[in-house]
Amino acid sequence: MITADEIHFAEWQIWPQLRILLHRGKPVRISARAFDVLVVLLKAEGKAVSKAALLTQVWGNEIVEENNLQAHISAIRRVLGHDRYLLVTEFGWGYRFNTHSVPLQALPQSALPAPVVSPVLASILGRDKAVQDVCALLNHHQLVTITGSGGVGKTRLAWEVVNLVHTHFPDGLCVAELAHITEASGLLSVFSHALHLPLATVEQDADLRQQLARRQCLLLIDNGEHVINALEPVITLLLTLAPHIKLLLTSQLALQIAGEQQYLLPPLPVPERKITDNPALMSFASVRLFIERVQANRHDFHPSGSELSMIGELCRHLDGLPLAIELAASRLPVMSVSEIYSRLEDRFQLLSNTHSVRIPRHQKIVATLEWTYQLLNAHEQQLFRTLGIFTDTFSVKSVNDFLETQDKHGWQVIDDLQRLLSLSLIQATNQVPVTRFRLLETMRQFACNKLRQAEEYDGLMARFVEYYQVLVEQAHNDWLRLPTEQWRERYSFILNDLRRVLQQTLTEGQDTSTGLEIVQAMTPFWVEYSLYDECQRHIYPLLDEKNSQIVLTQRQRMHLCAAAGKASTWAKGPTSQTHSAWQTALILAEKLDDNEIRLQAHYGLWLYCLRTGELNKSRQHAQSMYELARAINDAEAQAAGLRILGVSLHFSGQHVAGRHYLQQSLAWYDRESVSRAFRFGLDQEIAGLAFLSRLLWVQGEYKAAKRMAWHSVKKAARLQHACSLCCALAEGTCMTAALDRNPRWVIKAANWLIRLAEKHDLYFWKTYGELFLVWAKQFSHSDVSQTTLFSSLRAMGLDWQYSPLLSEIDTRLAQQTATLDPENWCAPELMRLSATQLPPQAQRRLLEQALRKARQQQAHGWALRIAYSLATLQAQAGETVAAKQLIEDVLHDVDGSARATDVRKAIALCARLGT
Repeated sequence: MITADEIHFAEWQIWPQLRILLHRGKPVRISARAFDVLVVLLKAEGKAVSKAALLTQVWGNEIVEENNLQAHISAIRRVLGHDRYLLVTEFGWGYRFNTHSVPLQALPQSALPAPVVSPVLASILGRDKAVQDVCALLNHHQLVTITGSGGVGKTRLAWEVVNLVHTHFPDGLCVAELAHITEASGLLSVFSHALHLPLATVEQDADLRQQLARRQCLLLIDNGEHVINALEPVITLLLTLAPHIKLLLTSQLALQIAGEQQYLLPPLPVPERKITDNPALMSFASVRLFIERVQANRHDFHPSGSELSMIGELCRHLDGLPLAIELAASRLPVMSVSEIYSRLEDRFQLLSNTHSVRIPRHQKIVATLEWTYQLLNAHEQQLFRTLGIFTDTFSVKSVNDFLETQDKHGWQVIDDLQRLLSLSLIQATNQVPVTRFRLLETMRQFACNKLRQAEEYDGLMARFVEYYQVLVEQAHNDWLRLPTEQWRERYSFILNDLRRVLQQTLTEGQDTSTGLEIVQAMTPFWVEYSLYDECQRHIYPLLDEKNSQIVLTQRQRMHLCAAAGKASTWAKGPTSQTHSAWQTALILAEKLDDNEIRLQAHYGLWLYCLRTGELNKSRQHAQSMYELARAINDAEAQAAGLRILGVSLHFSGQHVAGRHYLQQSLAWYDRESVSRAFRFGLDQEIAGLAFLSRLLWVQGEYKAAKRMAWHSVKKAARLQHACSLCCALAEGTCMTAALDRNPRWVIKAANWLIRLAEKHDLYFWKTYGELFLVWAKQFSHSDVSQTTLFSSLRAMGLDWQYSPLLSEIDTRLAQQTATLDPENWCAPELMRLSATQLPPQAQRRLLEQALRKARQQQAHGWALRIAYSLATLQAQAGETVAAKQLIEDVLHDVDGSARATDVRKAIALCARLGT
């Protein structure tokens, strides 16, 4: 019931104005934010409230992460205790407080049985939804089976559910613990003891059957997987004769009988790689579980930021298995977090503690896994061991291909996989369009240990290397002919297995010749997924003639240099190493008459020269690429050649000609479909749109520039290719927003760029993003340090004239006008910036020179900005008519967008100058 001042539900009262919450008349402590969330939900009177509405009503205009709201929802549920089921999650939308929901018919207080004390004293973390789901299933089904892998927390979840719902059963709780049962003959006596009824005679004793029929209790049956077949008739008997008994079973296997409702309990969520944000890490129950278990032994344990990040990595490698996390945490009294993490390779010794847990098979994670392994027959054990060789996901087809299974045995593999899945020894990860499976990392190490014990590991790994050598060569050939989406769909799942094969063959030196062939064929994977830093780590040691023990042929060296040049271009930028790799690749390609590598090398050297300010050489390489592509009738490379030729002309200040070539290139991409979108390291259409957007701004077409910049970002985001998206953000969105003097949008796009580049180890794009960020903050009058940025740019080799923002950040660069290339794309703006450091007369002369240069280049965007500075000087000298005429003349050449900063400033100046 809700009144103006008071809200009643169940045995609770809440006074929103007084901020008081009572349960059975007693005050209950609750945090202020949780109280506000609860009030909003109650006032909705049973209607669902979206997450967005909750965030707005409780936090107002504050920026709040969604996991903050989830934390307060969990806090409310903890406060509500047995009434937690009233707070319902509307998944994917929000929450609803249902004051009329009753999970099971409650009894009067006087008739309630004594409360159950759970044998598990520790709190349960990250299982709010699971508890809610199982309670709901018990509401509607007589038999609910909680399944999941060993150590995932099935028993702990079951006891949490029991403690919440047992008071709704007149005859209380009964427990049948089956872990100690070794023979099926002992099952009936366990159930008889649990129910206090002699079930052995139930079929002959009508009175006993009547007692069963009247019994209203909750029967918890724990650990049933090892006697699952013998358990089926007993459960069936109870379902038939005892319709008012609710059965809650925990087992790694479901019974698969009529009336059973299975609930698969997954591991706890774990952080993704490289999450370093402390609040984000603490939002994961797996991380909180580790910390809580450590604090049970060391109350003063409060992890530092680096320790917290390592705990996140630890939980991820432990697959979010609560038992494994608890056992790892129990080692902290004698080991540090970093020591525990470093011992993960020996995890089965690490995760062994005979003093910390009660159940013998939970004292060691390996004992829990062995328990499950022994439930398999010999054929199933063999398949499970074999699957340990896969690092990545696998499908039924990939298993059959690797095992070279004959057609008549294909169904046997499917049946065995289904058995492993039912025991949670493997996980199903994706069912569209093909079901794929994987082993948790702990399971995989256990399987590999079994392979070694059976002396099968070395032979199987040799077969695995041969299998993936064929597969990666097939992937390389298909990359030359298949559309990107189709290629990714077919080969995206083998990357981690290829990494493992390279580790085995190259890094560990077990088969260097095979490893070398595989590394040459892996270029499509590095390009498609922007793994350029990883590419460098594999290739540069091979190219080191002094230290490498592998002798390369000229063709091998050519391919490796091309791959290294491409990787270094994006991972490091225009360094001497980048130039050397591409130059060597070009020389060898000319010698060996390899047209594809010649095209790649010209492209790489074009970009190197563009970034280092060697604009004539850059244009020469662009021209050479275009002419070669035309000579060999390679239309796709021709379009790329036109694109880079247009960019070279734009950078040389020839904006009209550059625009013509860029539009020619983009017209080809509009007409034709591209077979290899990332052939030259990124999507050429996206790069064309990004560079054309900045060129449009320079020509004074502000609206079109902004529209095209964001179009390139949206298109790149759909491709899910990091390097292409970085290019769209940097050369398109960041640059046009900076040119338009919009620091807010620059900061937004630059932060996105930096996060993306950091995730993929793309150092050039990261540093370029930091340049935009420093400019935006300094433009907003913030005190920003430039030392690190300029050191990075110098080390990278980026030309200071590549971006006019560098001269805005550091006025000393602007003073180097005398040495600048007068044909550079931003030469007029650099001259304007340099003029600001001069006395008025000299300033005026240089501004007039800059305006002539801008008009010569038809760079109307620069012309407007220069005209504003020049008109300001004229107005100060009393030449108001000339100043106003100058501004009006230049405004005719731009699109007049009222949203463009320079246009607004120019119009405002005209207004001040009057008629």
